[in-house]
Amino acid sequence: LLGVLALQVASGLVADDEIANVGPLNRFVSGALAGRATHWHKDYGQWILLALVALHVAAILYYLLGKRRNLVRPMLVGDKALPTGTPAAMDSAATRLLALVLAALCAGGVGWVVSLGG
Repeated sequence: LLGVLALQVASGLVADDEIANVGPLNRFVSGALAGRATHWHKDYGQWILLALVALHVAAILYYLLGKRRNLVRPMLVGDKALPTGTPAAMDSAATRLLALVLAALCAGGVGWVVSLGG
């Protein structure tokens, strides 16, 4: 799911529908590559991504209704009941700082890509 999502984002960055929408990185690729990326982005990629999202939701529902395991609540609150004796995850100021630095680098990367389009 994440791989197809990354491919969908990448194809959108270089796509050109020749009407109103042009990806911010379109000027760095040939017209032929932009056309193939646009075709993937609007046709195959969109439907494959929607199918994978539906499959993902179906799996979550299967675990909730079939196996009686709620996967959504632990994802939202960040805690899951584990068997006694399971070692705790490392959660320190250093790991939180690393997460903050990675988030800032990602935000900077997004800002850079957006600035290329203008």
